[in-house]
Amino acid sequence: MGITADLVGNVLGKIKSVSAEDMKKIEAMPEELRDLQLTALKLQKEEQAITLISNIMKKMHDANMAIINNMR
Repeated sequence: MGITADLVGNVLGKIKSVSAEDMKKIEAMPEELRDLQLTALKLQKEEQAITLISNIMKKMHDANMAIINNMR
């Protein structure tokens, strides 16, 4: 389980960080839209992270259930 936690942590770190390219696009926007766009981008990144974690947890559950079902 430690490997999975490390993998998820690494991927989450990359997903949640705002790239330099995204920051350039945000900085080019009118000042009144920057905060809104940055917040929307962070929310999108958070949604991706939640989806990733959910998918990993489902795969782990399915693998465990397959083991249990094979034992029956």
